[in-house]
Amino acid sequence: MNFSKIKLIRILQLSATTVFLGRAWQYLYWDAPFRALLWDESLMQQPIEKLFGWSWERYVSSPEVEAAIQYLINGVGVLYLFAALAVYLSPKFPRLSKGLLFLGGINLIILAILETKTHFFFASQFFEYSLQFSVPFFLLIYWKHRQWNTALLNGMKVAIALVFISHGLFAIGFYPRPGYFVEMVMNVVGLNQRQAIQFLNIAGILDFVVSIAIFLPHRLAKPALFYMVFWGFCTTMARIAANFYPELWQYTLSRWVHESLFRFPHFLIPLLVLIWAEKQNKL
Repeated sequence: MNFSKIKLIRILQLSATTVFLGRAWQYLYWDAPFRALLWDESLMQQPIEKLFGWSWERYVSSPEVEAAIQYLINGVGVLYLFAALAVYLSPKFPRLSKGLLFLGGINLIILAILETKTHFFFASQFFEYSLQFSVPFFLLIYWKHRQWNTALLNGMKVAIALVFISHGLFAIGFYPRPGYFVEMVMNVVGLNQRQAIQFLNIAGILDFVVSIAIFLPHRLAKPALFYMVFWGFCTTMARIAANFYPELWQYTLSRWVHESLFRFPHFLIPLLVLIWAEKQNKL
């Protein structure tokens, strides 16, 4: 691969675009966990009763409230679509593009918080979204300084490490291992359940090792980054591979393509860091 001809900004733009498009698809055609907050009686009952004078039962059963929540979800989905366009419109509309990217990034952080709430506030549940919600801000920082500097790349390394460590903690069972982790390994690799769990334990340990290695000198960081690009790509595409059924191909693609799209930074950002490091070391 001729690293010298690859423009880092294109990789960063593609990362931001895929996150926004994937989340837009989710919000417009499927759902988002806003009800985890808006229907939380312990948090919302008093504000609803004081602000609107409604009983909690009226609030949670109201068709108007349900419609408003759905409008909110769809509205954020539209915001993500415009943010995806803004990634490439910055030269012509710099203020608008920056504003859309910032709002999109903030909403990705809110999504990570809501997803964490729905998963018992496990810290790793939040940090596994680190690359997804950081990418818009990495792009904003690059636009501000118009250069690749060590601070920006180190920030990317931190986000990469947080994602891989978080996945590793779930893979080894430190937090309850998601059943779909095991199912994906069984469906894609063809292992039985016991073998799949052993496979995940090994993968989790490797996640920890490479997350440390990327902060070491380049000769040690380079193979770790190569592994992260490879493994990040595999886990991203596994959502489609593990759930693809030819007889239901339309439903499968509609349900799972966006799940892969917003995970593209999991291999694209390690690739960006790898290429930058190679260029710094004169290839």
